[in-house]
Amino acid sequence: STVTGKVVLENLENVCFIHKTTFTKDTNGLTIAFHEGMRFVIVHIRNLMNMNIETLKKLAAKGE
Repeated sequence: STVTGKVVLENLENVCFIHKTTFTKDTNGLTIAFHEGMRFVIVHIRNLMNMNIETLKKLAAKGE
């Protein structure tokens, strides 16, 4: 919720394929897999941000 946090999140979205496709013409598929992994990180962060605190506490207790 801080200005700095918003800047960091916006930067992550820009480099982690939230606003662009992960597709590439690479023939072995490794680049797409790498891009999708980067995208997963920001999607996961966004999902955590949308959870209520009780759900987050339960996840933390499970070690997830």
